[in-house]
Amino acid sequence: MLRPATALAVLLFVSASLTADVPKPLTDGIMTKGAAQCGDYWMTPRVADDGSVSFIAPDPASEGFNAWGAYRLPASSGDAAYDTLFSGTALFFSASCYELVHAPAANAYIVTRTINQEPTPILQLEYKAAHGAYRTKNLTELNTLGTPAQVRLACAADASHIAATTFTGLHVWKVDGNGFSDLTTLAAEQGSIALSADGNQLVFSTIPNNARKLVFHDLTANTSQELLTIGASSALDPQLACSADAATIVLRSNSGALTDGTGYHIVRLTRGVSAWLPQAISLPLGNDIDAAEPSLSADGQTVVFTARDPSSGIRQVYLWRADTPTPTPLTDAATDCRVPALSPSGRFLAFAVTGTPTQLHTLDLGLSLNVQDVAATIGKPATLLLKTNARPTATLTLATAEDGASLQGTLLDANGNPVEFGVPLALDQLPLTVTANAAQTLSLTATVTDGDETLSQTFTLTATPARLTCLSLTAVGTPTTTRASDYTALDASDDGNVIVFATTASLHPDDTRNSDIYRRDLTTNTLTLLTGSTEFSNETLTCAIAGDASRIVFVRNGQLHDDTGAILDTDVSATIQPALSHDGATIAYATASGALRLIANGQPPVTLPDTAAVTAVALSDDGALLAFLQHDGELWATATATPAPFRLAPDLTGLSCLSLTFNGATAAVLNTQSQLHTIPVYPDAPATLRADLTGARSVRLAPNGRAAVFSRKLQATYIRKDADGKET
Repeated sequence: MLRPATALAVLLFVSASLTADVPKPLTDGIMTKGAAQCGDYWMTPRVADDGSVSFIAPDPASEGFNAWGAYRLPASSGDAAYDTLFSGTALFFSASCYELVHAPAANAYIVTRTINQEPTPILQLEYKAAHGAYRTKNLTELNTLGTPAQVRLACAADASHIAATTFTGLHVWKVDGNGFSDLTTLAAEQGSIALSADGNQLVFSTIPNNARKLVFHDLTANTSQELLTIGASSALDPQLACSADAATIVLRSNSGALTDGTGYHIVRLTRGVSAWLPQAISLPLGNDIDAAEPSLSADGQTVVFTARDPSSGIRQVYLWRADTPTPTPLTDAATDCRVPALSPSGRFLAFAVTGTPTQLHTLDLGLSLNVQDVAATIGKPATLLLKTNARPTATLTLATAEDGASLQGTLLDANGNPVEFGVPLALDQLPLTVTANAAQTLSLTATVTDGDETLSQTFTLTATPARLTCLSLTAVGTPTTTRASDYTALDASDDGNVIVFATTASLHPDDTRNSDIYRRDLTTNTLTLLTGSTEFSNETLTCAIAGDASRIVFVRNGQLHDDTGAILDTDVSATIQPALSHDGATIAYATASGALRLIANGQPPVTLPDTAAVTAVALSDDGALLAFLQHDGELWATATATPAPFRLAPDLTGLSCLSLTFNGATAAVLNTQSQLHTIPVYPDAPATLRADLTGARSVRLAPNGRAAVFSRKLQATYIRKDADGKET
């Protein structure tokens, strides 16, 4: 890696383009006299999402002794083309009082500074916004020393809240058109503090009983919670930073198991369901690295910090990302690097490199884009989850990735305006909302254009019917008037868009019999009567559909039919539901005597040996594995190519139906007590999915094993579970 004085390393991010990383050292006159350091304290620069940097440095134009000012270096400017935010002409020498924060949403800057006024210097908070607002707050009365001491600042992204630690505690003000108004004062030792983007959550530290504690305070509820003991030394500065939602915190700590009891490390805390979860993200580097000065992106996923290189002992800048949790060095400088600062997006980095003079450098970590696939319910708005670290001036363009494909529905920006494919969209018009009016799967491409850089990602929009959909509607979409209808069989395609069911309800004008079999396509909302006008007895009917909906089979009068009208077999049980592979090429079913039969790839039916009294049957998605229940309550499986049944689970009495996942890994069974169970195809104890499925008749397990569809009188219902087993 090249040294920062000449060039900085190109960093590769997942799903990111590469950009030339060009350091921007300031001119010698600005960064002389120690630059952003006063005593042991280094003043952190602030980096905006457009790549501009605001910082504190000696004022080269001042005639005063060691006067300091606050400046802004635009991202596109030359080395010397900086803007003065706050002049340092009349500043008191005690530069340790100087702190700078940036409220990007309001484009406002806030500083603390001291004015050399006899006999007592004046400590002030000064606020300056881009629109010209300028406000001051006299803080002198908040200090107990004769000369002002270090004040640490934090502010909300919109500058609505400002917090500061002084010798009289931690003070929070609200800021509006009338200036500063006191909000609350908390007992806290001096040290760094952090505020959420909305200003309602505050993080700070205290030292009760000589142990420094990390505290989370909710300003809305006015409640505090101790999160972690971070050190025993009153001199330890936790150097706090938090994410925009304050659900992630980074800090410096030298206490507890996370640091192995030695050295200073960077700890990352994330808020879980019932507790905050600590993680020492710098520990892989060693125990004596003296990690410090963490900075955190707004989403909490990217951290930079400084630590001493284990070999040279020189302080370098390290990067940690949640998706690649081992810290990696960003610099290989000949002298110490200090106070790294990330922009909220996590793209731009600024840091100081010590020397004569000390210089400030910036680094573009590369453009990134991440778009999640959209799973929408027909008729309900769904948000397009898109994340990019592009600069605010960048644009987003959406396009269909398939020729001739189009969205069936509406796509609106954050202001409710229609979004056109192929037309660039400003990033401040995000998020986008899509509402599908029909079932569809559409491939889309999102392209971010940021200056000369472009980055694209393809994602999928899948729109499906609502989770609970009434199936027993007539051909014209009205509910059946037959109140005592029965539904003796039900099956669904893998995507849930096509349903086949047997019912005594009369849903079609040609339905003149007691029992019929229907196909309902939820994509087009159409209903098809499969049993036509052929007369047959009023026996119980059964049916099944292929996972890809390409084929339907059903049993009537002891015959196995498919939806082309062909008769496939004439010795078939009318009460046991057949099973199909995903493509419909393989069919498994039971004969009237309970033996198991198989039809594969259009070949004549084959009776499997050693099968009898079968009560339920299921096929894996590829048709290679067959599972079946027997009358004695035993669950068996066999390969279809070379049948040799093996027992999966004994004594499963009362089981009435069965379904397999796509790879045959899990079976779902329903017993006469209306309990839905899952059983791994490799022998194990069954797990109960639901125990209250009164009246349930048949079941189908989704390919991922986390969803089931089952029927009962007058209704069909879905059960869906997430990866943690929670019903959704």
